Amino acid sequence: MLCPVSGGTPLPIPGLTGHYASAQWSEDSKSVYVFRLGQAPAAVEKVDIDSGRATVWKNLTPPDVAGMAVRAVAMTPDAKYYAYSCQQYLTTLYLVEGVSSWRRQTLWSRLTGGRR
Repeated sequence: MLCPVSGGTPLPIPGLTGHYASAQWSEDSKSVYVFRLGQAPAAVEKVDIDSGRATVWKNLTPPDVAGMAVRAVAMTPDAKYYAYSCQQYLTTLYLVEGVSSWRRQTLWSRLTGGRR
């Protein structure tokens, strides 16, 4: 959304739907650099605020993309320098064998004896 500093109704940027985060305005203030939160690799797009036309400026790919999500992008208005940060989500999966049911008994099934 573009929010006028002097007040007024916020205006959507054409073509931007979903969960985008802004990284920087372009030098001429006619475009904004955006990326989708939580993706790796993450495409940073330069979006024209009048037409909504988007072009990929750079794909940010961390060295290890397993469980990785790009959380923030910072860059200079001339797009010569940039930095980004990531968060890695790692989990452990355990295999349990010999269990007759994976479902936990609920209060309702205990009260009714499992009848529906």
